[in-house]
Amino acid sequence: MTRPDDRIGALPATAGGHFVLHFYAAVHDLLRQIRGLSGETDTFAEVVSEHPFLNGYIAEINRAQPLAEAGAEDAADWTAAIVAHEATCSCRLPILTLRAAGLTGAAIRLLMLAGLVEEDTRFGDLFAWLQAGTGARRLTLGLAEGILNRTGQPASETETAPWRQLDGWGLIRPLDHDAPRSERTLGVPPELWAVIRGETGFWPPAGHLAAPGAPPPEALIFPAGTRAKLTEAARLLAGPAPVTLVLRGDAGIDVPTVAAALLGPGGRRALLIRGEPGPDAARQLGAWCTMTGCAPVYLLELGPGAVAEALRPRGYRGPVLVVPGPEGGVAVADDETQVTIDLPPLPPDLRREVWIAALGPAAERALRPVLDTLHVSEGYARRIAANALVEARLDGRDVPAAAHQQGAARALNHQLLDGLAERMDTARDWSALIAAPATVSMMRVLEDQARNREHLADRMGPAFDGTAAAGVRALFTGVSGTGKTMSARLLAGALGKELYRVDLASVVNKYIGETEKNLNRVLSRAEALDVVLLLDEGDALLGTRTEVKSANDRYANLETNYLLQRLERYRGIILITTNYGDNIDKAFQRRMDVVVTFFRPTADQRAAILRLHLPPDCAVDDGLLSEAMQRCDLTGGQIRNVATRAALAAMSEGRPLDDVHFLQALAIEHDKAGAVFPMGV
Repeated sequence: MTRPDDRIGALPATAGGHFVLHFYAAVHDLLRQIRGLSGETDTFAEVVSEHPFLNGYIAEINRAQPLAEAGAEDAADWTAAIVAHEATCSCRLPILTLRAAGLTGAAIRLLMLAGLVEEDTRFGDLFAWLQAGTGARRLTLGLAEGILNRTGQPASETETAPWRQLDGWGLIRPLDHDAPRSERTLGVPPELWAVIRGETGFWPPAGHLAAPGAPPPEALIFPAGTRAKLTEAARLLAGPAPVTLVLRGDAGIDVPTVAAALLGPGGRRALLIRGEPGPDAARQLGAWCTMTGCAPVYLLELGPGAVAEALRPRGYRGPVLVVPGPEGGVAVADDETQVTIDLPPLPPDLRREVWIAALGPAAERALRPVLDTLHVSEGYARRIAANALVEARLDGRDVPAAAHQQGAARALNHQLLDGLAERMDTARDWSALIAAPATVSMMRVLEDQARNREHLADRMGPAFDGTAAAGVRALFTGVSGTGKTMSARLLAGALGKELYRVDLASVVNKYIGETEKNLNRVLSRAEALDVVLLLDEGDALLGTRTEVKSANDRYANLETNYLLQRLERYRGIILITTNYGDNIDKAFQRRMDVVVTFFRPTADQRAAILRLHLPPDCAVDDGLLSEAMQRCDLTGGQIRNVATRAALAAMSEGRPLDDVHFLQALAIEHDKAGAVFPMGV
């Protein structure tokens, strides 16, 4: 009989050829089991006659000689043939990587037996004959152990038993857990079988692969100190020891680029996994990453106090990257090395390098006035630039215009913030703000600080130690309708930024820790996108901490403490409004850069606000307008309601807004507020 190593030259020196050799070995094991069960040569021939497809495999193994006419070689012959073939291969061999990672020869033999039906469904008929009475068309655990025992491969009930190894790695999955142990059928997950058989189109069990090709770590755009740490980390990840690298930074880290750069020196690709994978995918990840040479990169959004544990896939000994966000922790095994690198926000000069790299020098020069207002993180900058280039090409332009860049930024804001906060329209004309001189003056101070917040640290003394650049926090206090929300719209418009309002009803959660997690998510994305964030009616979160008399008081105080700490290190622009300034915890007020008080408007201010809201063809007598604003103590919001209601009444009658419409609208607004209408009926 021809020994398997005689046909090595016919198999290509590829992962596919390596797989075929293992596949032939599994077929031979199965044929030996059939002959051993038959006992007589004639019986074996009858089985082959009933399953004629076996003749093709016998011909491949035995050069067309009947298998029963020669002595059967043992497993050592196949092992020697496989080792000889491996010596001819210079490519990555998935099955060899499993063996190098600790999978025993018996486990690999069992894996191939379980996969026979994956390659040729006719083996299902043969399994049904061998497992008569069970109706199983896949390999059962009982038959598998019988085959391995016959070939001299141990299949004992220990932790290293082949089926236990494969099950732990997720390489096989029992398809009927309720069946008796010996009748449990074994299947191979398709994602893993595709890799085992040498396919190059990877189908990961979780996440997606980062695009191939990345700059070396020393070419990443980060401050020099951070870049040096990343370069050293890449060397560490390429070594033999299992290392978990934790990358901390804002929500806009360009994880695909950074991960690919760090893993490239070790010849690995990044498998990006958002969140923790499900149990089935987690079981398969170790084998999949081992065979493909990929490394798992977990993109998490951990809340305060949360800890991610057991992220290293079972059996996998390569590097693991974790990007947990600014909060939470990562726990690893005692025998594993963990390294943490903080990725700081980019200063203006490095952010300009990101824009140049993404847009090109010509586009960067043309868009510089717009780009200087976008203090976004480097990952978001690349995404905005890529979208702006696409928008420009759709308009037949090689270089994006300001409208393309602004549109791309808005699109990214919608994608990442919708569902967490509500986008609000902005306004640019400060003349629309009719308020007390002190209020207007403080709004101008707030605008100046927001414009110069990135450069403030450079003009301060050493005692600040960089803390002067840590965002802008403002508190707007005043009764409802005095212009707090409108002022937020004007500020965002003057700064050329988008305004997003947080719906506190969707943030505050009765379950412990969920409020902090929701706040962290919206705050992290807002500061990385550099939008103006508005916490409207923030009393629910900023209330004075109380004496702890119940569990509810304790957890309410924890939420307040978390928000205090988070605001202190917030790097964006956040505005908080309240109707009840006296109820705000004093610790919040101390952490505010600016506190703007909005007063009820005076009579002259009320008249000016009303004239801004009335239509140009208004026919209301000026004397009546002045008298009404003298006698009716309304806020700006109420005046807006009056103008809207009067205009609607005039439209329904098809004539200009007149005294009657105006007085009726005034009366309705007073009635709604439960106040006496001073102008009479």
